[in-house]
Amino acid sequence: MVAVLILLGVVIVGYISLRQVRTAVQTMADQTTELKEITLQTQQQMDLLVQNLAPVEVLPEFQQSLENMNEGVFELTTTLCASPLFSAQCPRDELPTTPATTPAPAPAGTPAEAPAEAPTPAEEEESSPDTIPANGTTTSG
Repeated sequence: MVAVLILLGVVIVGYISLRQVRTAVQTMADQTTELKEITLQTQQQMDLLVQNLAPVEVLPEFQQSLENMNEGVFELTTTLCASPLFSAQCPRDELPTTPATTPAPAPAGTPAEAPAEAPTPAEEEESSPDTIPANGTTTSG
């Protein structure tokens, strides 16, 4: 008799569990149907969006053209900033990087050297004959 009651209890618990699983599966099926409808509506909206955006299909080519122009301008800027004639107008981060040499410190017992004087405009003109004089006249030489 006890065994029959235990088996009856197992059957009742199993039946309740099966009903819960059935309810969960039905709920999931309803949600899947709703999700399918939402997906179809989204697909229709996306198709409409693609049709509306069709005139701007040339943008990838335009973007590639802009990237090419950007590379060309960068190369031109680098070339110009490397020139001593234009380097004064370039930002510091555009200038070509050359390692700066630092003078060795003077020994403790000797007097420090006087700083070098800036060259006069005439000396500067003689040292760099490739530059155009500031007054706009040309030198024949």
